[in-house]
Amino acid sequence: MYFATERRSREIVPAHKANQWRDYFCPTCKAGVFLRNGKQRDKHFAHMPRQGSPECEDFHPSNELARSWQNTIVATSRPSVDPLKLSIELDPDHVSGRGPRNWRLCLTVPKSHDGHGKISIDLGGGDVRPVTLAKLSLGAQTYVVDPMAAEFGAKWVSPEVYADYKSVVEERAAGLDSGAINAFSSTPQKMKPLTDAFCWGDSYYFVWRSNATFTFPPGLISHALAENRGWCCALGALPHTPDAELAHWLTTNCSLPIIRAKRDWAIVYPPPYGFDDNGSLEIPATTEVVLALKSIGSEQSGDLSCIVGSASVSLGLADAVQHFAELNEPKGTANKTVHLAWDGAHVITLVAKPYPESPIEPSVLIEFELDGTKESAALHHTRARHLLSDARNSKTRLTAIHVHSALRGELCQRKLGEPNWTKELLNVAPVASLRRRKASLPSELIERINLILRDKSLDVALDFGPFGIFFAPREDEVRIAASAFRVQRQLRARIEWLCKASGAFVTQQRQPVAVLDDKALINHFTQLVVPTELLAHKRALESALRNASTHEAAP
Repeated sequence: MYFATERRSREIVPAHKANQWRDYFCPTCKAGVFLRNGKQRDKHFAHMPRQGSPECEDFHPSNELARSWQNTIVATSRPSVDPLKLSIELDPDHVSGRGPRNWRLCLTVPKSHDGHGKISIDLGGGDVRPVTLAKLSLGAQTYVVDPMAAEFGAKWVSPEVYADYKSVVEERAAGLDSGAINAFSSTPQKMKPLTDAFCWGDSYYFVWRSNATFTFPPGLISHALAENRGWCCALGALPHTPDAELAHWLTTNCSLPIIRAKRDWAIVYPPPYGFDDNGSLEIPATTEVVLALKSIGSEQSGDLSCIVGSASVSLGLADAVQHFAELNEPKGTANKTVHLAWDGAHVITLVAKPYPESPIEPSVLIEFELDGTKESAALHHTRARHLLSDARNSKTRLTAIHVHSALRGELCQRKLGEPNWTKELLNVAPVASLRRRKASLPSELIERINLILRDKSLDVALDFGPFGIFFAPREDEVRIAASAFRVQRQLRARIEWLCKASGAFVTQQRQPVAVLDDKALINHFTQLVVPTELLAHKRALESALRNASTHEAAP
């Protein structure tokens, strides 16, 4: 109803000139009315509940007021209707450590801009769900569907449903392709929609039939989710650098193009150690996070926004190609989730968790054996460095290196006087099964690593990038004359300190360094394997011993 009478002035007022704070009544039935001003319909009056009559809606004053009101009415078109959308949803009640995470295939029925009518949606597997448009007018509704169904859509539409919405829901949405790999975007939202293109550096959920044979390439870091009615699912992270082999695999098996991102990013500190089922990077608890951002296209400025819980902050980036951003949290990020966006577009979600007690993918696990006793440690842990030092000193033996098939390492060696390293790739063969993505280096390569480690005339490095690096410098022997000379007390104190700081408190004969004579102490010192941070101290002491030996031998 577009006209009402103001109770105080008794004047008929059109809805577009009415004031919501004044009192109005219906000119026909004299019942109270109120002003409505929503987004779906024009401004109008409505009766109070259980008041009014059908004749009230037909009231029009017979004067110029009606004509002026009718001239202001503008024909408005209905908003466009979104199509039916297929997506996947992860099990929200999953408990970590109790097997792979469950998932389900879902169909989203779009929002209706009118509440009149009913539809019946075919969800596959004989499930036909009746839905009223009154419910759909409140918002889009999502329903779990059968992944084995070939297509989904409305099976019946009542006559009062308006034409635009009817044409959208009656158009059948294709189900999963059983002959290819279906890809869904890894978004921070609850529903993960189908993607129409791949972008380097992003994560995706890959869904395929369990009886199909697909071998994931080494460049794709992934882990499997639970099986659902004969369909397998895995979350995969694409590298930031384009990979020709991986690009060919994606275009062949997924039939989707690959596009280059307009902006690249990388986390500088702290180094992430994994990613969870939602595609979020897992980082250790810290008080600061350092990001590197790079603009590839013409857009070089923008705003970087960060959301932690209910708090949010934004940072304006200067007009430059490369940016470094530091995020500080004085209270620490333990057990917190950090959402990062660049100009409103999602970049990455960081989840701060303590390091797990046992190594998880994609860590590098190294096994050692000493006198029949086996011990293993992750390469990025301090214990692995100590065990590798023992292997270099022939105290233990390296027996195996277990590495994720997507990780690539290098064995580097360098002789005295050579400026460049001799490098050898440490790769494993691709693994077909997603249930076990770890593989071991060949035994021949393990023996070669042992031989190189024990050659103390070489600088040796075992490099797996952010997943662990071990470096052992060459050791120059300090040759002393057969007749032992007396070591000055200050120099002896420095040698004893270095031995104790390196953990070599006693000799192989279980004699403490403090009771050794000068010659025995020097022999113990020459066999000492020191940590990297104490290497400069050892070299300084070696130089001091050479000078002392030279002065002692001089006439």
